[in-house]
Amino acid sequence: MKKGFTLVELLAVVVILALIALIATPVILNIKKSVEMGAFKASAYGILRSADLYYTSNVISTGEKIASINVLEKDSNGEYLLRYEGQAPEQGIIMYNENSKSALSMKQDIWCAQKDYDDEEIKVYEVGKDGDCLLPGEEPTLKDENPGIICGISDIEEYDLYETCYIKSVEDLVAFSNLVNSGKTFKNKNVMIVNVKDQKHLNVYREHRFYHIPKSSLSKVKLGVEYLAFYQPQNKFGKDSGICYYAKIKDSYTYKRGSCIELECDNGKEKSIYIRFDLEEFEPISKISTVEYGVRNVMYTTLYLLKNATTIHELSINNRKEIEVYKILKKISKDKNLPLEKREDGYKLQEDYIKVYNNDIRVNNELVEINDLEALLMDTSSN
Repeated sequence: MKKGFTLVELLAVVVILALIALIATPVILNIKKSVEMGAFKASAYGILRSADLYYTSNVISTGEKIASINVLEKDSNGEYLLRYEGQAPEQGIIMYNENSKSALSMKQDIWCAQKDYDDEEIKVYEVGKDGDCLLPGEEPTLKDENPGIICGISDIEEYDLYETCYIKSVEDLVAFSNLVNSGKTFKNKNVMIVNVKDQKHLNVYREHRFYHIPKSSLSKVKLGVEYLAFYQPQNKFGKDSGICYYAKIKDSYTYKRGSCIELECDNGKEKSIYIRFDLEEFEPISKISTVEYGVRNVMYTTLYLLKNATTIHELSINNRKEIEVYKILKKISKDKNLPLEKREDGYKLQEDYIKVYNNDIRVNNELVEINDLEALLMDTSSN
C-alpha cells in the first residue's frame, strides 16, 4: 500500500523551494544584467567602429572632418547613417576632436556607455531609466522653471530675500548681467541689528555716519554683513522705540575707544577695543515695533524682512520656507486689511493659526501645501 506525503513533508518541500528561489533569484537577475550589459557594450563597440569608418570615408571623399555623429541620424532614404548589428540605442552621440580621436556617449534602458577622447576602452555602467548619460566632462542640462529669474522661485526677482542665486539659462545670464550692472554684489545679504544707547548717540551716529560697539560684544559676528539697522530701546526712546533706520556699511575696523572724537569716552574705557563701522547715509524705514522683547545685543535678518516686518518678532524668521509663508501672509494681510500677528511658534491671521515646522506648513493643525496656502486663507478670511 502506497502512502502519500504528510502535511509536514509538503510544507518542508515548499520551504525548500522558497529558499532555493530566494537564493537563485538575485543570481539569475545578476546574470541577466551581466548579459544585458555585455550585449550593450558589444553594440557600442560596433557602433563606434561604424562611426570611425563613416568619419574616415568623409575625410577621404570631402577633405572635411566631422565634429560629431548622432547615432540615430538617418539618411534621405530613412536608413541609419551608421551600419551596425544589434538594437539601436535610445540616444547616442560620437564626437571627434582635432586629432581625430573619438569620445562616445550612449544610453539604452538603464545602461550608459562612455568613452573619453584618450580612453582605449568603452566603459558601461548602470544609471537607471531616468539617469543622465553624458559625454565625459559634460554637465547635465538644468531645467529652468522661471527663465530670467535667478534669485527665488517665483515669477519676480527676489535678490534681497535669497542668499544663493542660480543661473540656468541664457535668460538668467542676461538677468545676472543686469543685476550686476545695477550694483548687486551677490555676497551674503545680511543685516545686523544693533542697539543704540540713547537719542544723543543716535543723533551723533546719523550726523557722522558711523556706529561703534565693543569688540567683545561681537565675538560671534557673522561674515558678509552689508547693512546695520538700529534698534531704539523702549526704556530710552519711549513711544519712538523700535527700528526706524538702517545704513549700508562702507568700511569697518578696530580702534581704541579713546580714539573716537565724535563721542566722549567714559573714564577707564579709553583702551577698550571697539569695532567701528563707517556708513553711508541713514535710510528711514517703516517703524518696526517692539513686541514683548527688543534686541538685547545684536541680531541678524535679511533686507527683505527689514523692509517688510512690522514687529521685532518677524525679523527672527530663519528658514526659506517660513519666509515664503510670511510673504503670502503679508500679502493677504495687506489685501484684506487683516491683522497679522507673529506668535512664538507661528502666525495668527484673523482666526487662522499658521505654523511652519520641519518644512511642513499647518493651518489650524491641518497640513497644507505652500501652493494651496494663499487660496485657502483667502477663502477662510472671506467667510
